[in-house]
Amino acid sequence: MDVELCALELLPPRIRAAVEKSELSGRISEIRLRSKGVLSLTVGEKNMIIDPMGRATGIRGGICCTQKEVSSVISAAVGGSMYRYSDAVSEGYVTTPQGIRIGFCPKGGQREEGCSSPIESADGVNIRIPRFISDCSREAIDFFRASGPGSTLFFAPPGGGKTTFIRDLALKLSTEGIYSPLRVCAVDSADELFPQGMDLEGKGLLDVLRTSSKADGITRALRVFNPQVIVCDELSRKEDYEALLRGARGACYCMATVHGDGKKAFLKDPLVARLISEGRFKYAAELKMLSGRTACNFISLDLP
Repeated sequence: MDVELCALELLPPRIRAAVEKSELSGRISEIRLRSKGVLSLTVGEKNMIIDPMGRATGIRGGICCTQKEVSSVISAAVGGSMYRYSDAVSEGYVTTPQGIRIGFCPKGGQREEGCSSPIESADGVNIRIPRFISDCSREAIDFFRASGPGSTLFFAPPGGGKTTFIRDLALKLSTEGIYSPLRVCAVDSADELFPQGMDLEGKGLLDVLRTSSKADGITRALRVFNPQVIVCDELSRKEDYEALLRGARGACYCMATVHGDGKKAFLKDPLVARLISEGRFKYAAELKMLSGRTACNFISLDLP
């Protein structure tokens, strides 16, 4: 599955042609289209602007997107069936079967002439392209083998590779485990962690629970799957943290990612602080994406 190619197929013709002419293929993580604004590509931590020939340029020489082009991306993502994706649309994003997330900024107030919904007059869209990097969680597996397993919160800033890392960690735990393969339940509320179009042959003891809510998914996993490990990506709501805490109080390990731009910001988050104060999480680890792997700076959370 060439995920980047699937993402390019969502683009209007002239924009796709420009992106394909660029020398950025295989490295793009985000494509942003702005109505009456410039197209930009995210490559690593850099914002790249290209001209119609795919050459790097400044804002003045960049491609200016039209309202119709922005709307066409959303239409392509939902396959013309807005009703099917109504729940996701209400959250401001759509996820394709390949795990590509398209976030959009609908205009408030009056709709533009000829637009049947606020979504069709969106100000802009951001196409996030997932990356599948095998063995990028090796450092974490080695740490658990050396220091002993435990429930862990992994943190990194937005775009820091959290989903790529936790996906590989779930697969490694379910196929190799720490000492032997473990029963892993991955709670996937956004269909990004293990998208429906992903080939999971050889997934080991992995179960993927797709739900509309992380909190509901964690509760269901504990009730019916009897997992040894629960994996969850990007906790954000209070109920998510509370459900994960219930899991950590039980007989399973909980592995989850959260937003955190550095150790200080991570530890100051009140929801994170609540989890730590309960003494159920043994470790935290700051993630840093390197070439082909993820560096994990582990922090012991054992309370005196």
